[in-house]
Formats: sequence, structure tokens, C-alpha cells
Amino acid sequence: MIDYYQALVAETGTILAEEGQDGTLEGQDGTLVGELTVTVENKTMTDWQWQAHRISVDNNAPHPEIAAKIDRIRRPYIKGGNFKPHVNPINGAVLITPIDTIIGHTRISLHRSNFSDAEQAPVVIEGTSHNFLIDAFRVSCQADVDVIRGFRYGTHIAPGPIKLEDIYHYIPIGPQIACGLISGDNLKLQLERSAQGVLSRWLGVWGGGWLPAFSGPTYALDPYNEFGLRTSRIRVNGELMDHEKMYKVAGYWYVDEPSQINRNPALEIKVLRDKDAGIVDATEVVAYYFRTLPGHLVQPSSGRVKLLRPLPKPIWKNREIQPLKGTVRVDYGGD
Repeated sequence: MIDYYQALVAETGTILAEEGQDGTLEGQDGTLVGELTVTVENKTMTDWQWQAHRISVDNNAPHPEIAAKIDRIRRPYIKGGNFKPHVNPINGAVLITPIDTIIGHTRISLHRSNFSDAEQAPVVIEGTSHNFLIDAFRVSCQADVDVIRGFRYGTHIAPGPIKLEDIYHYIPIGPQIACGLISGDNLKLQLERSAQGVLSRWLGVWGGGWLPAFSGPTYALDPYNEFGLRTSRIRVNGELMDHEKMYKVAGYWYVDEPSQINRNPALEIKVLRDKDAGIVDATEVVAYYFRTLPGHLVQPSSGRVKLLRPLPKPIWKNREIQPLKGTVRVDYGGD
């Protein structure tokens, strides 16, 4: 049991509890299981107790029956006589490579789960997993700019080999990759909108917990400034951004949004295809990227965003929980 974890009780009597990780540096998603015991008399809850249990190798041994079912389900997807091609139900791409195939290597951990007060690459701002993915997509289009939405689902890839299934953990949503054109003004607007959705004092405009990541552009960021003024010193591949210039952009593309790349309007869009004009999933673009690297070794750079002022410090034992001091919440009134 994690002794400082407790459920919260609202003024209405509603019990609020959230578990997932223990807030320590080594804690990761899925490391806690919550247990709520209630006593009900005459259809009314009269008592309750809450416990948070940490999962470890000591109390989480695989169940033989469940493990056997997982192995059976995985067989058609991994190396061996049972492997067969599969059609991706989201985008129609065909999986022709076993997912346990090693496609590359890394010397650093690839993830986006460090804390917001980290000295290098706060989780809200940047992550090694994002940086290597967008580098792969930018190279595939020989583009000036690549962008990927901020997220933290996926896995941690430790230094060492990288398997195709690791990439599927990062990209389970079936995007394709497209190349197109955007203006410098458009790029500036994307940067400002992303910062507004994460860093605004107005809760109603929040649109995500992590900034999108960019390959090609670097910029300075003041998290406390207002919309339109947070980003500055924007450079694209080392050169100051030209607001009127058209830049080649790469990123996620979906068939239901054919005029957009990474959900932003772009011009002259061309979707990547294989040599037979077949559909290519974004995971295969990453796998190909590894084949172009010396030793198939990925080494993503960091520090693409320079914070002009540090983010707020955590105010509780769980460093995942950030302060809301200074935020503006609408008072809708009423009883």
C-alpha cells in the first residue's frame, strides 16, 4: 500500500479516486491498483475504505492460463510458422513484417514521461520518443518541418534493440504520412495554438497536456505570456523563419481529412505510398527510417524548445500533479 495515497470526498459526498502510478521517479503508468470497499445498509452506503496497491514483480506473476491465451493470440503476428499478413482495420495497410522483428537500436531511453520540473526536456514541452518519430517522418518527405501531436501513451524503450511492436505502441491509431506545404505564418500559428491549448490560464481553452513536437523548427517559449506572444526566435533548420515563405511539411494524414496534415491545413498534399502504390502505415515509415541510419542507430537531439522561464514546481508528493494557481475558471453562477 502507498500510505500517502487517499481518496478525496467532494461536498456532495462523491468519492473521487484515481490510480495509475505512484508519483515516484521510477513509477510508471499501470503501477497502482485501487481497492474500494463499501458497506451498504438499506440501499445507502454507510461506510467505505480505500487502498492503493502498488504492482511489483513480487505480486504480479503471470497467470498461466492468461499467459497461454496471450501467446496464442500473438502467434499470427510474430516470427514463426504461424505468422501471416494482416490488414490494418483503420487504414487498410498490410502488415507483412512480424512485430517482434528488431528494426533498430537506441543508446538512450525513448519516452515522454519525465516530470515537468525536469532540468532537461520537461514532459509538457518535449520528449525523446516524439523527437525520434518526427525526425523519421521529416526524412521520409525530405521536408523542412514535421509535427506530431503531443501524447504520452505508448511504451518506454530502454537503450538497446527496438522492435516493430514498440513503434505500434507509440502509433496504434493507423495514420499515414503525407508531405505538403505550409507558410511561415501557418507554422507560427500552429506553435501559438499548441502553447495556448497547454499553457493558457483559461481552463476552458485547454486542449491537451503536452505540446506537439516539431522536427526542423526550434524556438523559444515563454509559458506565462499571452496567446500570440509565447513563441519567439523561431528558426527552421537553423535559419530564421520567414513568415511569407512556403515550407515543406510532413506529418500524420487521415483519409477523412484529406486536405490536412496533422489536422492542420496544407497545400499540394502527397501521401506516401510503397513502390506498388500501396498504403503505408506510419510504423513502416519509421522502420524504413532505421534502415537509412548508420548502424540502424537512432540518436534524437533534444533542446528544440528553449524555455525562457521554468514551469511551475509541483506542490504535492506526487510530482505528476501540477498547481492551478493563477488559472482563470469561469463562474457560471446558479445554485
